[in-house]
Amino acid sequence: MSKKTEAVLNDVAARAIEELGFMFPMPEEDGFPGRPDIAVTVPFSGPFDGQLRLAVSKNMIPVLAANMLGLDDDESPDNLQCVDALKELANVICGNLLPHVAGPDSVFNLQSPVLDSSDESSPVHAGAPSVGTSRLTLDEGAVELSLHVEGGNLP
Repeated sequence: MSKKTEAVLNDVAARAIEELGFMFPMPEEDGFPGRPDIAVTVPFSGPFDGQLRLAVSKNMIPVLAANMLGLDDDESPDNLQCVDALKELANVICGNLLPHVAGPDSVFNLQSPVLDSSDESSPVHAGAPSVGTSRLTLDEGAVELSLHVEGGNLP
């Protein structure tokens, strides 16, 4: 894994979470707070094929959705709004990440984000090694990201 890829992944993810979700990553002074519960995968094709996987803590999702939708404190997002918010965040991160990794003139086709399972038969585990990972800690929970590329190498 490239340290440069991981740094870019971390920066792009932190910026998207801040700008879309109004949530702010903190330093990991006391270690990473466990494993996230729910994941979304964004498959893509272009100069190289792969997928971005975003996994988050369950308790973070309603806060993310409410912030993205601009809901008042007395309003709560429904389950569909929560899932859609998580998918949109993953899509934005992937769309902003790929030009940093492949170059600004590269064109990618992003597929619709899908809820992902963590088992080994999941598409993210099927022959697409990780080329970069990122972990972020927020007040609302934990975030893990991984970029997977077919063949395991970036051009």
